[in-house]
This record gives sequence, C-alpha cells and structure tokens, in this order.
Amino acid sequence: MKNGLLLGTLLLFFSAFNAHAELVVTDWETEGDELIVIDTDTGYKWLNLAHTAGVSIDQVSSELATTYSGWKLATYDDVLTLMRNHFEWTGNTKSTAPAEFRNARQDAFGITGTSGRSYGSYIGDNGRVYMAGTRDSNNVYTSYLRNNDTTSAFQYDGVFLVSDELVTLEEKANIQSVNSPLAV
Repeated sequence: MKNGLLLGTLLLFFSAFNAHAELVVTDWETEGDELIVIDTDTGYKWLNLAHTAGVSIDQVSSELATTYSGWKLATYDDVLTLMRNHFEWTGNTKSTAPAEFRNARQDAFGITGTSGRSYGSYIGDNGRVYMAGTRDSNNVYTSYLRNNDTTSAFQYDGVFLVSDELVTLEEKANIQSVNSPLAV
C-alpha cells in the first residue's frame, strides 16, 4: 500500500511538472535579440528559425564551429519531440491545427516567409531533407519531404539548430556577476 501511494505521488509530481513545461524566449548574442527558445521540458535551446531562413543545411553546418558554435543540427527525434510536447501535436506530415498552435509556434520560432510561414529544415534518419512548421492557413507539417539535397536552400525554411550546452546572454551575465569582485 505504501509503495503504491509513493508511486502514485511520484507520478502525480512528475506529470504536474511536465504539464508546466513551456517554451521560453530569451537572448543569444545581444540584449533584446530573442533568438533562443528554451524548451523547459527537455532543457534544449533552439535557435529562432528566422535567423537561418533561406540558408542551406550545408551552409549552416559549415558554420557550426564559428557562427553557430555550441549548436548542432537537430535530428528528426529532436524536432518530433518538440512538436509533440509543446504544441500537443501527434500528427505527421501535413494536417490542420488550431490557430493557437500556429500562433505559439510563430511567436517562439519566428516567421521565415510570407503567409506567416514558420518552417524549419532538418535531416531525417534516412539522410533526406524534411521540413516541419506551420503557416497562417493553419497547415502543420512535421516531416514534409523537401528533397535529398542538403546543399539546397529553401526560400521559406530556416534550419533547426539545437543545443544542450549553449549559454544564453542572461546566463553569461549571471556568470560574470558571480565572478565579479564584491564592492566594498
């Protein structure tokens, strides 16, 4: 009986925690840039898709050691987990979703093209290029096949970049203030 009660309490605790997971927009390089989206469920940080809109996966990949240091190309599992956990989305490929879904995604990840497109490209497990996102028509895509060519840039797509180690601008400021000498 005690073990059942303990297990029930733990399940309730963790489900309550998961229900409060959210996406938090914060700064990456300069105050007010709002280029990072923190997933409080996984702890991952995502780069705003508008920052890489119209750039090929290969181009972004070639800049992972410089411009995008600390980021990595998101996997299919990363993108699917994000879509399912935060947008209550269980569909696949293309469907229609409520305006609240679309608005939440556009607010967090930015607009990458006309008609409110908020699209991101990623490489699937099979090496092909896919897109996930939404637009003003409330169409939602989670694994829309683009092609097999990572050198192609798609006019309306950003590139999904994710990090589990990157330090945000706010975190940098907190580190600096902790390391600063105390004023006397």
